[in-house]
Amino acid sequence: MKNKYFIVILFYFSSLSCFSQAGQWTWMGGSAGAVSSPGSFGTLGVPSATNVPPGIYEGVYWTDLQGNFWIFGGVNNWPVLNDLWKYDPSINQWTWIKGSGGLLDQPGVYGTLGVPSALNNPGARGWGASSWTDNVGDLWMYSGYGIDATGGVGDLTDLWRYNIATNQWTWIKGDNVAALLGSYGVQGVANATNLPPGRDETNASWKDLAGDLWMFGGSSGAGSFNDLWRYNISTNIFTWMKGSNISNQIGVYGTLGIPNPSNTPGARFSYTRSVDLSGDLWLFGGSGYSDVWKYEILSNQWVWMDGQNITGTLASYGILCDTSQLNLPESFKSENRACWADQCGNFINFGGFSYNDLWFYDVTNLSWLWIGGTNTTGAIGNYGTLGVMSATNDVPERGGSCGFMDNAGNFWLFGGYGNFNDLWKYTITDSTCLPGNCFTSVPPPPPTPTPIPAVNTELFIPNVFSPNGDIENNLFTIKANGYKTYHLEIYNRWGQKVFESDDSQIHWNGKINNANMNASDGTYYYILDLSNSNDVKSNYKGFLTLTR
Repeated sequence: MKNKYFIVILFYFSSLSCFSQAGQWTWMGGSAGAVSSPGSFGTLGVPSATNVPPGIYEGVYWTDLQGNFWIFGGVNNWPVLNDLWKYDPSINQWTWIKGSGGLLDQPGVYGTLGVPSALNNPGARGWGASSWTDNVGDLWMYSGYGIDATGGVGDLTDLWRYNIATNQWTWIKGDNVAALLGSYGVQGVANATNLPPGRDETNASWKDLAGDLWMFGGSSGAGSFNDLWRYNISTNIFTWMKGSNISNQIGVYGTLGIPNPSNTPGARFSYTRSVDLSGDLWLFGGSGYSDVWKYEILSNQWVWMDGQNITGTLASYGILCDTSQLNLPESFKSENRACWADQCGNFINFGGFSYNDLWFYDVTNLSWLWIGGTNTTGAIGNYGTLGVMSATNDVPERGGSCGFMDNAGNFWLFGGYGNFNDLWKYTITDSTCLPGNCFTSVPPPPPTPTPIPAVNTELFIPNVFSPNGDIENNLFTIKANGYKTYHLEIYNRWGQKVFESDDSQIHWNGKINNANMNASDGTYYYILDLSNSNDVKSNYKGFLTLTR
C-alpha cells in the first residue's frame, strides 16, 4: 500500500487552456445563473419542453432503472418543497409527477403504515436525505430535514417507497413526527424496532449487490454521526452495523490499507460514495476530510484506503489529467453532493461550496485525477449556448447539487446552492484521461424507434417474465418466426452479460447464462439482431423486467 500526502502542496495555474481535460459540459436547460426561479410546472403528469423545476439545493435524487432522473423536494430560498419531478434525457423534458405544485413547507400525508395510496405524499424536505433505487425499480428515501405530518419542523425518521408504475408513495417505516431519536438496538443484530435517528446532510447511501440498502453518517441538532446502517427490504428491518450511537465521534484509522474491526471513519456530513465489483462500499471525505474509506461487507470492517487522517488538508491539483500520486482534492469545500460512480466502483466528484472542480478517483490504483473545472475558488462558469457542447463551457461554483448518470455514461448535474435550476450534461471526450474507466460499459438506450418487421415474419418481444417455478411465464421467450438469423444478448444494469443465444428456440430462464445461479430481480437490457430471408437486417433494443 502506498504512503502519501504527508506533505501536501497547493498548486495554482493562471491558465488551464494548455492542458487537456476528460470531457466537456453542455448546458441542457433551466436558467443561467442563480436566480431562485419558481420553475414552470405545466400539467401534472405531462412532459413538456417548457417544464422546469424551481431552483433548489440539497434535494433528494435518484436515477431509475430505465435511465430517467428523479428529484424530490429541496431547499428553495430556505423554505422547502415536496414536489416529485422526472426528467427523461432521451427527449430532454421534465415532468411534474406528484406534490403540491411549488407550495412551500407542506406537511406530509402519511396515510396508513405500509399501505400505498394515491393521496400519500412525503412532507417537504431538503438539506440532504438518503435515497436508493432498488432492484425492481422502486425509489426509496429516508429522513432529511423538513416538515412532518403535524406541520412540525426537524430531522425526520420516516422511510418512504415510491412505485413508479402505480405513481404511489408508501410510508414504510419510522415516525410521522420530527425530532425523534430512533433506536439503535444491539450492533449487528437485526430487530424490527431498530430505527436510525433522524438526520440531514447526507447522501452517503448505497445499494449492495444483494439489494440491501445502506447509509452512513450525516448530522442532526445533536451533532454529526458516524454510524453505518443496513436495511433489508424483504424483512423491513434496519440493522446498526458499525460506528457509534453517540454523536461527534472521532475516527479510528488504524493502518493504511489494513482492515480492522476497530476502524471507523469519524463523524461527518458525507456525500461521495460508490460500490466496487466485489460489492464493497467506498466513501470519500465530507466535513473537512479528504480521506477515502472502504467498507468490506463480508468481514464487516472498515479500511482506511487513502488520504490524510486529519481534517483541513489543502488541495494538490497537479496538472489536468496527470496521474501524480500527490494529487488530492480540497477538504475544506462542503456539500459536494454531485457524484457519479462507474460500473467498476471508480467515482467522480464535482465542486462543493466555492468550487467547480471535477475529480476522478481510481479505486484500483488508489489515485486522484483532476479532470475538469478550475483550481481556484469562486468560478463564475460559462453557460455557452443552450444545448451546445463546448470545451469553454463550465458550471459555476456551487454546493448541494443533484447528480445523475445516463445509460450512455454521461454525467448530469441539476441545481445547487443559490437556488440554481440549471441542468448540465458532462460528456467524456478524451477516454485516455480516465485510466480503466467503466462509465460506458452499459449498452446505450435505443436511439431510434423499434423497426417494423419485414413482410412474412412474426415478432413478439415480452417486457416482463417471472421464473418462479409455476406453470406460467417462466421463460423470457421471444417469438421470432420467419427470420434467417437470430442473435440475442441480455445485460444487467452493471453492463454484465447474463445471457446470449443464436438459437430462437433457446430462451432465457432467469439464471446467469442459463446455469445454476439465479439472476436478481430487476430490470435488464436486451439487444436482438435479426435478418430475414432477403438478408435485410433489423436491430431491437429495450428493457425487460425479471420478477419472481
